[in-house]
Amino acid sequence: MDDEEERQAGAETEVGLASQVRSFPERWVRSPNYSGADQFHPRGAIFHFTGYSLQSALNWLTKKESRASYHVIITPEGERVRLVDDRHRAWHAGGVRGSSRIQGQNPNGCCLGIAFTGNLYDGTGRQGLMRLTEAELESAWEFLALRWQAMGLELDYVSDHRTVDPTRRNDIPPAELARLVGRIREGLGA
Repeated sequence: MDDEEERQAGAETEVGLASQVRSFPERWVRSPNYSGADQFHPRGAIFHFTGYSLQSALNWLTKKESRASYHVIITPEGERVRLVDDRHRAWHAGGVRGSSRIQGQNPNGCCLGIAFTGNLYDGTGRQGLMRLTEAELESAWEFLALRWQAMGLELDYVSDHRTVDPTRRNDIPPAELARLVGRIREGLGA
């Protein structure tokens, strides 16, 4: 199966979501860095920052030698760029081990990887912006809302890279993670 056939098959079978209405634009730029075709059953999401502009991140994440990927990258305007199909395990949380886990599991194996462009700690690629935009918050919620019930996602499995791997990463700032979780709770009516 070539890339286009795989993309179409994924769009048709991706937990029945292909026909759902989306408010934010979404496009595909495939990453070769994933595993576990049809064996990945996420329970939540790990939020990240790419540390780069969108184009720089895509240039890196579409190279096999990067050995890194996300399911989706979200821009400050809310555009979503999909890299890995929901049925596959993206390589977004590195070689986690020991206490660097979520609910005792490797985040790569139990969570969707969702990244925002840039880095909110130092403004890299974000012109000094220190908060997620409303469009980023809404787009992240929309992405998850389309999957929440169908995939059986759980709030206990929503975290950030800083929390699951504190020795290597410092994204996302705690206040921004709280805003993301708050938006998810609001959307769920929790």
